[in-house]
Amino acid sequence: MMKSKARALQVVADTPMIAIDLILQRRDGRVLLGLRSNRPAQGFWFVPGGRVLKGERLADALVRIVQRELGEAAPVTGWQFAAPYEQFYDENFLNAPGISTR
Repeated sequence: MMKSKARALQVVADTPMIAIDLILQRRDGRVLLGLRSNRPAQGFWFVPGGRVLKGERLADALVRIVQRELGEAAPVTGWQFAAPYEQFYDENFLNAPGISTR
């Protein structure tokens, strides 16, 4: 395993991760979902989102995540935070045994 992947796996094993998930709901009630292609939760329908980087303000993370996940056409104003949620996965991004993701 490459040193950078091993280090990233150790971080996943030792620390909780903070992420922003985007719940985009149309007026008719439909919500935008995407089929996850990577672990954890690979193969599940999920809202767009991403992790907050160390030293990054939540507002800056929101702008970065919206632009990466939805493109330049999505406005980055008028968003409101709903609530914190917890998600636990028995797997990790490398599918290494015995290391869960939070």
